[in-house]
Amino acid sequence: MKLFGELEAAVMNILWKEEDVFTVRDVHERLGKQGTDVAYTTVMTVMSRLAAKGLLARTMQEGTYVYRASETRCGYFSSLSARVVATIRRDFGPEAAQTFVSQISRHMKVLFAAALVSLTFFVGVQTWAASFPQGALCKALTCSDRFAPRMTPAEQISVLPQSLP
Repeated sequence: MKLFGELEAAVMNILWKEEDVFTVRDVHERLGKQGTDVAYTTVMTVMSRLAAKGLLARTMQEGTYVYRASETRCGYFSSLSARVVATIRRDFGPEAAQTFVSQISRHMKVLFAAALVSLTFFVGVQTWAASFPQGALCKALTCSDRFAPRMTPAEQISVLPQSLP
């Protein structure tokens, strides 16, 4: 599933990264600095279409359109995730949505474990991790309720809206 075209993604990343207002010229210049050779009018068309889709907010300032992201990167992907799960639930039932959420939960545990390993390496506290009995750290990572209350996939599904927003 593709969410953005290559140029759309590059534009959104610029606006999400700096969380400021940009003119088409600003974005065109930043794309050029990143090595993306594209016509000014192409950038203008892409930004206009992103605004029409509701991803960018466009206002007039001193005779020039300025754009900003309508929501943060985190906010966008959070609402997108909720819509995907709601669609799966609507089209295939709560069991399918529960399976989907549980797969994501497993994936997030792996990402969390990888981030912890990286943090352990970069901060230089390998001895701390090594001080756990073999397998204890992995066991702690799979018991996320030690860190925060955990909802089961079924509970996560039950709080979602029954229909799409």
